[in-house]
Amino acid sequence: MEHPVIVEKYMNQYPVIFLSLKGISGDTFAGAEERLRRLIAKFCDQNSYLVKDDRFSDTIPHLK
Repeated sequence: MEHPVIVEKYMNQYPVIFLSLKGISGDTFAGAEERLRRLIAKFCDQNSYLVKDDRFSDTIPHLK
């Protein structure tokens, strides 16, 4: 919000996703890693529609 020109240009122009890692834990590193893999797979499945969104691309606009 400190840069109103940038905010006006980009706000609500691109899909935003949120992924919380706060629930990732395990008795071992391997256990935590497996939970993280499952969380990411579930997240990708739930948000696969974004791949078809015209606003989604492989590049991120550079903010100047």
